[in-house]
Amino acid sequence: MNNIAFFISENHPYLSVVKNSSYPVIVIDPVAIDEVDYSELDEIDTVIDFTCFPRETKIELVLKLADVFRGQLFCDLTVNWAEFFLDEFENIDGAIATAFYSPNNTFECFVKNKDNLELIEKVFNDLNFKTQVIENPGICFNYPRIISNIINEAYFAKEEKLATDEDIDKAMRYGVNYPLGPFEWSKKIGLDKVALVLLELYEATGDARYRMSRYIKRELI
Repeated sequence: MNNIAFFISENHPYLSVVKNSSYPVIVIDPVAIDEVDYSELDEIDTVIDFTCFPRETKIELVLKLADVFRGQLFCDLTVNWAEFFLDEFENIDGAIATAFYSPNNTFECFVKNKDNLELIEKVFNDLNFKTQVIENPGICFNYPRIISNIINEAYFAKEEKLATDEDIDKAMRYGVNYPLGPFEWSKKIGLDKVALVLLELYEATGDARYRMSRYIKRELI
C-alpha cells in the first residue's frame, strides 16, 4: 500500500478540502521550511506537494526534500516554471496545477513515469478532483497561463478606462460563453496567484506581453 502525505500552504484555494481528507497533511510556512518536522515522512512513500510559492521558495522546499525524503514527489507548479523544475530536480516525479480555482474541479497533471498516473488519479478522485494529463507543462501550465493573461488584459482595459469591471465580465460571459468574467475569475483564484504567474512568465521569457498591469499591483498593496 502506498502511504501518501500532503504538503500544503495556507494560500492554497483547496486547503480545507485537503485538510478534511483522510490523508496526513503538513502545512508548510514559506518562511519556516527548515523548521518542519520531516521525521513525519519516515513512513511515507509519496509526498504530494500543494504549496503555492514563488520560484525561490519552491526551490528551497524541493532541495530540502531532496535531503530528507527518498520517496516519490509530485509538486504543484501552478505558479512556477514547471519545465525548469522537472529538468533541474531529479527528485520531482511529476507536476500538478491545482492552485487555481477550476469551475469543474479539473486540474492539469504531468508525470515522468506513466505508471504513476493511476496513483495521482486515485488521490485526486478521493478529493473529488479530476485530472487532465498533458505532455508538457511549460511555464505555469496551460489553464493558469491563459486565464492569467486574460485577467491581466482585463485590468489593462480597466486601467485605460475602456469599460467597467461589470461590463467586461458580461462581455466575456455572454460574448464567448465563459463561466465567469475575468474579474470574477480573479476573485475566485486570488489575484496574488495571478500575479505570481505573470511574474514567472515575465522573468522566464522577458516578453513584454506578460508585463503586469499596474492596477493589479495596486490592488495587491
